[in-house]
Amino acid sequence: MLFLYLSMLENENTRIQFERIYRKYYDGVYRRIYKILKNKQDTEDISQETWLKVVKHYTILEKKGEATVIAYIMRIAKNESVSLIRRRQKEAQYMTHSDIQNVLCEEDFFSALEHHTEEAIIDCIKSLDAAYSDVLVYHYLYHLPIEAISELLEISEDAARKRISRGRAKLAALLNREGII
Repeated sequence: MLFLYLSMLENENTRIQFERIYRKYYDGVYRRIYKILKNKQDTEDISQETWLKVVKHYTILEKKGEATVIAYIMRIAKNESVSLIRRRQKEAQYMTHSDIQNVLCEEDFFSALEHHTEEAIIDCIKSLDAAYSDVLVYHYLYHLPIEAISELLEISEDAARKRISRGRAKLAALLNREGII
């Protein structure tokens, strides 16, 4: 990737300065992003996005001191990481009808969905405790394996499995109470 970044810069002096900054701070930026996201793949993606933003604005930054440049880079890294988390949370809030069917099909709720509104199902999922709704969304909507969910939520794999199981049971009870099934 460094070659791509360097090819985006106009003159040799700027390339040399950028390469020095990149090599010196790459690991620190990566660690900062990983602390926020706790996921290697997302960290790699956000790291690339961070350095692309830096290289796009580097002609302005090269006139600043190194402390200002690294502060700017770290701020971009943090902001990009938080933006990814917010995008994922927003996506989870707007589950589609087919996503809900994926969540519920293991418990034979599929036929119940045909007769009721998508909004009623979404409301039921949202009304669950975050611990349960989060694991259900990650497992069924994003198709994340148990290992990834446990890492993302910083819980053990056993706890993730139990939350999925309990979340399905709570969702079934809630749907039953609401008269949806």
